[in-house]
Amino acid sequence: MLGPPFIIEQMDSPCDTRHHAWPLFLKTHSLLVDRLDADLQAATGLPLTWFDVLVHVAAAPNQRVRMNELSESLLLSKSGITRLVDRMVAADLITRSSCASDRRVVYANLTTRGRDVFNKAAPIAARGVQEHFARYLGREGERVLVAILSRVIDAQSCAPTRSAG
Repeated sequence: MLGPPFIIEQMDSPCDTRHHAWPLFLKTHSLLVDRLDADLQAATGLPLTWFDVLVHVAAAPNQRVRMNELSESLLLSKSGITRLVDRMVAADLITRSSCASDRRVVYANLTTRGRDVFNKAAPIAARGVQEHFARYLGREGERVLVAILSRVIDAQSCAPTRSAG
């Protein structure tokens, strides 16, 4: 994680306060993920990462989603999503199925138990987002934050990826 020492060393000038947003963004993300995970775990025993999978599968047409799409949506590697889905299959929250027309395509499908767990966890997650995050924004703050984050995502989506070597 690129914390304050990195930021301070890279600042254009000692008065450039824009760089203070980055460590605050990282700290906020970390705190909120920990709080939401704790809320879900306490109420349902469901980790936040599992809930994120259930959100994507539950929202997909026919409550099934391609594994590669799930991997991209959750920002996990193929092996990471495979391990996560393996654990969720063992817990009977989702199943895997192959595409009849293309055997390379594998779907994650919501089970009845998965739907029940999702329905129990969703209000807890929504309440956690409201309590720990949204209530501090207000309508104008939300509008500004969405605009800024969307601008960053759009710019990065169009930018060429730099290799680390």
